[in-house]
Amino acid sequence: MSVEQVRKLLQDESVRNELFRQLEAEPFAADEVRRLYPHLHDRWLQIGAAIQVPWQYVMIMELALAAALSPTAVLLALPTLRIYPVVWWFLFHPGATNTSVVVRLYADVLDLLEMDVNNTRRDMAKSWQEENPGRDGRNPFGGEVSMTSGSGSLEGEGKLMAMSQNLGRSVSFMTEGKRLLKWLQNEGSVNESIVVELWERMKWKRATVHADRTFTVMCPFFLAAGALHVEDPLDLYVLNDPLGVRGRLGLFYARPTFKRAAEVEQAAASITTARFGLETNIAGVFKAVMKAHDPVHSASPAHFEQFKGYPFRIYGLSDEAKQAFHGVFDERTKAHEEAHLVDMGKAKFHSKAKTKFLRHSLVVHICEQARLGSTPQAWAGELPVAALRFGQLLSDYMDRVDGIFASFVTDLIGRLDLAATNPGGRPGCGSQGRASMRQQLQQLLQLPQTSFRELAPATAVVLLKLCRALLRKPGAWLDSAAVLKSSDVKEILNAIPLAEQLHHYARAVRLLKLCKLVEMGLGTNAHGTPLIFAVKRVMPASTEPAYVYYANVLSAFGLRFGGHHSEYRATNHLGPDIAKPPAAPELALDPALTQEESAAICAVLQSLAAHSSNAD
Repeated sequence: MSVEQVRKLLQDESVRNELFRQLEAEPFAADEVRRLYPHLHDRWLQIGAAIQVPWQYVMIMELALAAALSPTAVLLALPTLRIYPVVWWFLFHPGATNTSVVVRLYADVLDLLEMDVNNTRRDMAKSWQEENPGRDGRNPFGGEVSMTSGSGSLEGEGKLMAMSQNLGRSVSFMTEGKRLLKWLQNEGSVNESIVVELWERMKWKRATVHADRTFTVMCPFFLAAGALHVEDPLDLYVLNDPLGVRGRLGLFYARPTFKRAAEVEQAAASITTARFGLETNIAGVFKAVMKAHDPVHSASPAHFEQFKGYPFRIYGLSDEAKQAFHGVFDERTKAHEEAHLVDMGKAKFHSKAKTKFLRHSLVVHICEQARLGSTPQAWAGELPVAALRFGQLLSDYMDRVDGIFASFVTDLIGRLDLAATNPGGRPGCGSQGRASMRQQLQQLLQLPQTSFRELAPATAVVLLKLCRALLRKPGAWLDSAAVLKSSDVKEILNAIPLAEQLHHYARAVRLLKLCKLVEMGLGTNAHGTPLIFAVKRVMPASTEPAYVYYANVLSAFGLRFGGHHSEYRATNHLGPDIAKPPAAPELALDPALTQEESAAICAVLQSLAAHSSNAD
């Protein structure tokens, strides 16, 4: 199956929309970000509203800018483990989402900061010349600093990176991220290790017979961020990605915002009323990052340590963060060990996952220091545990986006294969369309707990009503086909398009699963509309501790529980007189709720109730 065939299929708007609907069912954990870094979150929200983009787009670009200005930063999470803030992050979008606006904004900010450091450098060069008349050729401040990349080739970037004043740095904010992929592909044809060299900051040495094409970059710092269309990274998913780009690429999606003109104007005025004031405001915040990581023009060399002739500013972990990291590292190492020579795909994933999130952790810590306006002398060198938690959130989300896209591409290939064996069929429809629906439902049945805090008010209303209806249903097995035809559920879903009703049902069942009130799974039927089956938990005796925990959860749903007037009904699905439906999967309930789990899920339900109260 060729990449071009898949690309052609993706040109169908309905096919693209199908992918992004799946991604919208997997939202980023806004509440958790707000809890970890409330001031950064509010800042991103404010800027996002001012330029009419999701706040998550601003988050990605600000984190990338913080990384771009920190080429000398290195986190020593373990004595022999060096983590650099090299990132390749891209906003994955279907078009018409204002990505170019946010990418251009931060490219302009980087230009302003580059101009600022060169003004300082020219002053230093002039002062040196005045102090050392007649020695112009030895001026250590000769030549301008180049932070930003051009539109030429990766080889050309390498020559600029090799100049000592540039600290090995090349940064690109790309409105068309496929330029990075083409650069790596072209350079990879002559140097297959180029991706690893740039990602791990290994020496990049290019020796040719032409002196003007020969250079050495001892510690390259190559960073890229921007936007990617859905068709751009297809080669990495359809082919075998020999260079290993996919595992290092971070894809991020967020639903666009649709602010009206007055809202945009008000948000912009809350930041600044000056022309080009937003760029100046952001540059003023991030100038602190540039100063703290520049041993030549700003910070004292005493804050840096030399390795291979390169100055590094060392970061470490706080005691609490170190303990948390060890837990993640050991858990991933165990999973890596168990998958070795059994499932090498999983083994590779866990091998990278145990440390990849630390890049994100380092960058958000640097971003927070910029917000605080820390000086180079007062710059905090220890990452708190909040930075680790944030890094895990962002890394896990990017992994989920990658997984959804990979599954979607696999499904498209299946549709094309089916069309090839059935000349009368169309790749975009038919049984493979139903298979894709199964994938969408599977995604919904695996939603994380945090995703339920971010639902739109109208969706929250439907979700809570649907959950209450399911909890009131008698019987041992809940069959989606039967439940969706019942009068009470039909009334709840009356305003929902028929094609979307099963998705709402899946979300409700998933929430009840998180409450440990049900166990659920997709039916085994290979044809027709996918089925979702669920079994409900028989409540523990009132003398058991878990009884109180479940009473709290049911109360949060607004249901009466206990005694003759209890609204919750359940029958043991393993009872001797209970037959398992023909297409139902084998289901077994998880252990009962703990006190901590009950408190956590009750907080989610209270948040949902608050959201639903905002609906018209």
